[in-house]
Amino acid sequence: MCKTFTPGRGARRAAINLLAFVPLFAGCALEPESPELDESEISADLLTLPATKPQSDPALPAVVRGVTEKPAQVGALQASLLPWVLTINASATTLWPSQQITVSMTANQSVSSTPLFMTLWASRPGSSSVLLARCGTGTFCSVTYTESTPGFVTYFAELTDGLDHQSPENSLFAEALDVHWLSSNLTLTASPSTLPIGGTATLTAHMAEIGFSPLYAEIYDDTTGTRLAICGSGTACSVTVSQAVATTHMFRAYFSQNSTAWPPAGTVEQTPVNLVTWTPSGYSLTLTSFFDSVTATSSINVGPTPYYIEIFDMTTGVRIAICGTGTVCTGTASVTSVVPHGVAAFIAASSTSLFPSSIQATSNTVLALAQPPH
Repeated sequence: MCKTFTPGRGARRAAINLLAFVPLFAGCALEPESPELDESEISADLLTLPATKPQSDPALPAVVRGVTEKPAQVGALQASLLPWVLTINASATTLWPSQQITVSMTANQSVSSTPLFMTLWASRPGSSSVLLARCGTGTFCSVTYTESTPGFVTYFAELTDGLDHQSPENSLFAEALDVHWLSSNLTLTASPSTLPIGGTATLTAHMAEIGFSPLYAEIYDDTTGTRLAICGSGTACSVTVSQAVATTHMFRAYFSQNSTAWPPAGTVEQTPVNLVTWTPSGYSLTLTSFFDSVTATSSINVGPTPYYIEIFDMTTGVRIAICGTGTVCTGTASVTSVVPHGVAAFIAASSTSLFPSSIQATSNTVLALAQPPH
């Protein structure tokens, strides 16, 4: 029950002041004052505070009426100001080149009514990122594609503007997603690299187990464009070759689709050229490498002969060394990237063109690597 009191002098002003504090009383309210009354006519009943809550005025704002739930427009405003949260997923994290992968991203709110785009990017070390997909509506964006070369690829989900610039409104990026596109680690050896006419050389391709891959290891005679062997599983693939005349042939191994055409369709990896020379000279030549430095060693001193020891960068086709005497010749390959260069040596007539004429012997092929940073 509310307390009452009898006003004295200045009661009207006190009553008006008290009306300002009425909302603070949880259970009391004042009755309306009659405008005809003066101070002497105000009775104690005027200031009696009943124990009932006042009725809310529907014309007042909700916050004034004491409504605790948020109006819809306020909630919508807050939702539009939420930090962006992106997630990214891939259908696989390890797979072979030529296999399909689906990369997708999800946002916690739609980009439909914004100037932003959901974008998916692929990035390899040392190269610029590639835009895979851009979506201007909804909360989901995806792309299905394949890579044609092995390596690690990092995928990113981002918000961008129409020019694919990173958006300053993007408050949170998805975690970077790494996918390993597998390599066959394909190599090829030819043994011996120089042999008598009619002799037999063995070509052997070595690789990782490729049984679960959709691709094949294939060995080709690049001189004639002929496929010599194909293997769909295992870690080695071999074939023997022979020639009945003096000649030099180029051989290479490919990791590719099953194809008899040359070069084979869908090639993912290929080895440097390996050379085999059939000759009556009886000469032989070996080659070793240490990073970009290569050394050829001949079975004979070429000084008394009309021939030279010559070393060629098979990747660029450039002759990197020539020696007219002795049994040893050293050169340096110009390797400036992480990709190794195939290098081979010849005993042959002097020539800056690959291949030199009058080849009497060829070496094994070695890989020259860039020098490590100092």
